[in-house]
Amino acid sequence: MTLETDSATDRHGFPLLHAGQAQKEIFHNEALVALDHIIMPVVETVADDPDSLTPEAGQSWLVSSSAPGAWAGEAGKIASWTINGWRIWEPKPGTYVFDRQADCFRIYQGSSWFVPLALSAPTGGTVIDVEARDMLVSIMEILRNFRLIPANI
Repeated sequence: MTLETDSATDRHGFPLLHAGQAQKEIFHNEALVALDHIIMPVVETVADDPDSLTPEAGQSWLVSSSAPGAWAGEAGKIASWTINGWRIWEPKPGTYVFDRQADCFRIYQGSSWFVPLALSAPTGGTVIDVEARDMLVSIMEILRNFRLIPANI
């Protein structure tokens, strides 16, 4: 969704209401739909073809680079299914989404989505400090529980 700057918010392009505007509820509802999908977004996964999906209202996907059809030319964007069909949202640098299938957060860096690397438990070394190693493992587990780093696969 892209609107003129005097008709939309600067960052996400939410429609603005104006004095004397007819059918304000349409613009207000459009802004609510946008907020519902892009504030704290959750995606099912990265998808290649919208025609292969059976989406339910409220579900979103990250658009792959080779997506055809309704998603053609929308690589890297967030595609959300609504009762009125697909809505495509352009992420801003720093946008986080939670990927349900990968069970981790993805971060948009301006041109692509970044997935933090999985961390491995400490190993090796000539001197083993069991307490230090246990503390590192505990910290890593906390980071995994908050989905700040992906689980080891």
